[in-house]
Amino acid sequence: MKTRWFFLLVLALSVGAAMAQNEIWARRYNGPGNHFDRVAAMALDTAGNVHVTGPAYPAGSQTNQNYVTIKYSPDGNELWLSTFSLNDNDYPSAIAVDTSGNVYVSGSSGTVKYNSAGAQQWNRQPGGAIALDALGNIVIVGSSASEAALWKYSPNGTLQWARTFDAPGTGSDGLSAVAIDATGSVYAAGIRNRVHDEAASDFLVVKFTSAGAYLWDGFFAGAGNLGDWAAAIELDNNGNPVVAGNANVDAFSPAGDVAVAEFNRTTGVESWHDVYDGPDHLWDAAADLAMDSAGNSIVAGYTEKAATGSDYLTIKNGPGGARLWARTFDGGASAFDTARGVTVDQADRVYVTGGAVRMAGQAPDYCTVKYEPNGPLKWVRRYDGPADDLDEASSVLIDWLGNVLMAGESYGVGTVGDFATVKVGQSMASNVSTISVGPGVLESGSFFELLSSDSQYLVCRPGIVFNNSIPPLQITVEGTATPETTSLLSFRVEGHTTSTNIVQRIYLFNFETDEFVLFDTANTTLSDSVREVAVGGTSSEYIQFITRRMRAKITYKTAGPVFSFPWRARLDHVAWGNTP
Repeated sequence: MKTRWFFLLVLALSVGAAMAQNEIWARRYNGPGNHFDRVAAMALDTAGNVHVTGPAYPAGSQTNQNYVTIKYSPDGNELWLSTFSLNDNDYPSAIAVDTSGNVYVSGSSGTVKYNSAGAQQWNRQPGGAIALDALGNIVIVGSSASEAALWKYSPNGTLQWARTFDAPGTGSDGLSAVAIDATGSVYAAGIRNRVHDEAASDFLVVKFTSAGAYLWDGFFAGAGNLGDWAAAIELDNNGNPVVAGNANVDAFSPAGDVAVAEFNRTTGVESWHDVYDGPDHLWDAAADLAMDSAGNSIVAGYTEKAATGSDYLTIKNGPGGARLWARTFDGGASAFDTARGVTVDQADRVYVTGGAVRMAGQAPDYCTVKYEPNGPLKWVRRYDGPADDLDEASSVLIDWLGNVLMAGESYGVGTVGDFATVKVGQSMASNVSTISVGPGVLESGSFFELLSSDSQYLVCRPGIVFNNSIPPLQITVEGTATPETTSLLSFRVEGHTTSTNIVQRIYLFNFETDEFVLFDTANTTLSDSVREVAVGGTSSEYIQFITRRMRAKITYKTAGPVFSFPWRARLDHVAWGNTP
C-alpha cells in the first residue's frame, strides 16, 4: 500500500498557486543592532510551521549577540519571535521541535525551551548539539573540562543524568552531533585528540543507554595519522550510527579529506569507511549528513580545486559503504562555492544548499541543487537578497508538500547580514477544467474563477436534500495531470462561506477502487483560507493511467437543520499540484 501524506492546515492569508520551482515567500529579520544576524538552524513542526534560530545583535551593540528564534506559519506569517540572553555573546547553533510544537534551542549559552506560542518554559546551562527522544526528553552533547559530555533532561527541564567520557590520549575530547534510536539509546560523535593538538585527532563515537549507562566507544583514524573529527551523525535503517566529518587534515598544507564511517550499533566496531580526496588533493570538507529510505548516506560539503576555487561536493554511499556516486557543482564563476546543508525527500531525491557565486566579481547567493536518487542534477534554485551582496544558506528542509525551505544569512540594503528564510515550490500546477454541482445550485461563475487566487469567485448555494447525512452542496472538479512522473500529488481549495458552522470536506477520486476517498474535514471560515492535502508515492491511484485525468469533490454541510440554507460557498482558487 502506498504511503499517504496529509497536510491539513488553514492558512489565514492564502498565497497564490506555486508554479514550478518558484519562490513562494521570503521572510527577513534584521536585529535591533543592525549588524551581522544569521540563521544557524531550522526545523519544521508537524503542522508545517517553520522555526529558525540564530544569533542577532541587540540595540546599541555590535559585539554581543542574543539567541533569536522565529516561528513562521506555512504561508510565511510571523507567529512569534523570542529572544534569549545569558552571557555577553550568545550564539545558538541547534533547534528541535517536539510533537506538541514545543521548541528547543541550544548553543553557546545553554539550552532554552519555548512552548508552541513562543513563551519561554525553562533554560539550562549545558548547550551544544541536541536531539529529542520519543518521550520528549532532550539530550544535549558537547564538552566539559576537556572531556566529552552528555546531559539528558525531561520535558519539564529536570536533569535525568549527566555523563562525561575521557577518551584514551592526553588531549581534549568533545561531541558535536547526537542521534537517538527508538529505544532511547544515545549515539554521539565528535573528536578525540590523541595529544594536545588537533592535528593528531580521531573521530569519536560513543553510545549510552536511555538511562545513561555507558555501552561502548569507537574511533576512526584517517590513514595520514593527522587531524580527523566528526561533524554529523545519523542512524541507518538498522540503527547503526553513520558518521561524517573531516579526515587527514594537515594544518601545515592546508589539506584535508571528507570521510564517512559506519559503526556497529551493538559493539561499536567500525563496519566500513569511505574517504574522498578531491582531484587536486586540497581542502575537502564535510558539513552535513542525511540518510535516505534505503539506508544510503549522503554527505554534503565542498571540495577545493586549483582552477575553480571550491565547489559543492555531494557523496552518496550505499548501506555497505560502497560509493554510489559523487557530484560536484560549480556556481558558474569558478569561485568559492560551499555547501552547508543536505536533506532528502520522500522519493529519496537529494537537496544540497549553501552559497554559490553565479558571476565573476559577485558575492554568493543562496543556492540549492537537487539530484535524482541515482545522481543526475535535476535543477538549481537561487535566492539573491535585496542588496545583491553576500547570501549564504546554512539549512535546507522539505515540507510535506514538497516545498523547499532555505535559511541562512543574507545582506540587506543598509542592514548588513539578516536572517532570511525562503520557501520555494516545486509543484507543476494543474488547473480545474470542468466542474459539476449537485446537490446544490451554481449561482455564478465557472471554472475560470478557480484558475487563480484573485478574489474572483465561483458561488454556489445548497440544494434541497431529504437525508441529513447527505451534504446539500457538493462540487466535483476535474483536471489533467502534467506528463511528468509524480512523486507528490497535492490538492488545494481556497475560499470561504458566508456563514459559520459549515463543514467542508475534501475527497480525491481513487481510479483503482473507483471511489472518492476522504482526505480532509474542517470548519469553513468567513474570509478566504486554504486547505491543502497531499498524497506521497507515485499517486498513481489518483491519476487515471491513460488520460492523466484527476477528480476531486468538495462538500459542504451545515451543522444546523437540513433546510437551513441562508449561506453560500465562495471558491476562489482550486488546483492540483504535481511534484515531479
